[in-house]
Amino acid sequence: TVHRALELILSGALGDAEAAVALAAREQRLADAPAEALADVRCALEALQVGGFLGPAGERVAEYPIAGLRQDGSLVSGFIDLLHVGADVVSVIDFKTDAPVTGAVSSAFRTYANQLELYGEMLRAAGLIAGRRLRLGLLFTATGEIRWHASTPAQEQGGG
Repeated sequence: TVHRALELILSGALGDAEAAVALAAREQRLADAPAEALADVRCALEALQVGGFLGPAGERVAEYPIAGLRQDGSLVSGFIDLLHVGADVVSVIDFKTDAPVTGAVSSAFRTYANQLELYGEMLRAAGLIAGRRLRLGLLFTATGEIRWHASTPAQEQGGG
């Protein structure tokens, strides 16, 4: 419910958190929109606002489709919850409804870190980084905390 509601808001389909959560709940055939989901959506939106991901600067895409080949030749595809492309920085944010635990993303959330790294590799291979810095992060919706896994300087991206 939380992911879908955020997608509806970030894509511009709906502008109100309460309406987005209600629609997401109906789509999932839930009798009522959970109050916890609404609180999570509001908390996540506040974090995105504070982080500068909701303003007019840059391009924001919710549920960005991505596909690519792994080094072993297998095809992998997925959706980036939020891709924000600014003049100098490309940010990949994955929404998580889990409770955050202490520790670096790379150790505390190894599976999620691997997912973020794969998204970064696919964006680089597609030429979407183009001399910008790449940031990979997890947004914990219950707390509004964005935990950054990696940030790669533009000069390490093969340009800029």
